[in-house]
Amino acid sequence: MVYNRKEFEDRYLNKQVYVRLFDGYECKGTLYSTNDLMKKTNRLDMKNYYYVGNDIRDNGLRFRKSHITNIRIIESQV
Repeated sequence: MVYNRKEFEDRYLNKQVYVRLFDGYECKGTLYSTNDLMKKTNRLDMKNYYYVGNDIRDNGLRFRKSHITNIRIIESQV
């Protein structure tokens, strides 16, 4: 399914996700935007990139939306 940036961010941003990138790299955690990081910390970073971490200040691998081959929301186990 193809989403524009707004739809993608509304659906996945700040949620627990599983992500697989085009090179086979896989990660789980909260999806953050570097744009949000730059606004909250006043630090320069790569614009319009995303990363998965446990905190907005995590220095994880940055990737573009187009690099994602598979993404899904991880259901919380309560």
